[in-house]
Amino acid sequence: MKRLFLIFVIFCMTLIPVKADSFDIDCIKYKPLKDKSKITYDELNGTWSDKINKKNPYFIKTKILDDYYEYQTPQKETAFITGASYEFIKDGALIGYSNKDFRFYEYEYNEGNITARELSLEEVEKLLPDVRIIAMSEFNKNTNSIKIKKTKLNYYLFIYNDTDVDLEGYEFTSGNAKFETFPIRGLINITKKGMIQFSGVNSGVNSGVNSRVNSRVNSGVNQEVNPDINKRNCLWYVIMVR
Repeated sequence: MKRLFLIFVIFCMTLIPVKADSFDIDCIKYKPLKDKSKITYDELNGTWSDKINKKNPYFIKTKILDDYYEYQTPQKETAFITGASYEFIKDGALIGYSNKDFRFYEYEYNEGNITARELSLEEVEKLLPDVRIIAMSEFNKNTNSIKIKKTKLNYYLFIYNDTDVDLEGYEFTSGNAKFETFPIRGLINITKKGMIQFSGVNSGVNSGVNSRVNSRVNSGVNQEVNPDINKRNCLWYVIMVR
């Protein structure tokens, strides 16, 4: 009798859905690099890999704070910091996503220095073929709003930031629409039509891609908050899903 009860309990446990890891995203087909992941860089070919070999040194992704990681040597010395919140390797390229500015970057490593290149909209579209991508420059300039049509049950939407608006620290909010969020903050899965809002801060400075990237990559976790941040203009954006 006890044996039958045990079999029944085990059977019931198999019916309980298992919650997926927060870093696993269905619409992104690449394996995410998590805490303690090991990667190596082949300087001869200029490629990254998560398959460690004796020919090239390897680095260990190490969590420092909630949303900040650094890559360390096996001796636990800091090798480099990307500043990205979500990273994966695709076709030998190390790709990272920054929650600070809603952008994807590709990283290269050369003689102890890490450099970053911002991915274009066309490159992001190839990374996320199953996702509706909306550039912030598409929003109506007068109302900061955009209308989209939900075409299926799971409707993935990604906000591509091609402006100088700083989106660090801001979240999507809604009073009537329903959506699912991910570690990539610019990505949401809309499950119910309605209105979705998010806000940003207009820096008012056209600093260009290179200065944005270098500042993000080289500053690490000790980046100070700009004392003039409250003096900049806060902008609200509205997505109307029909």
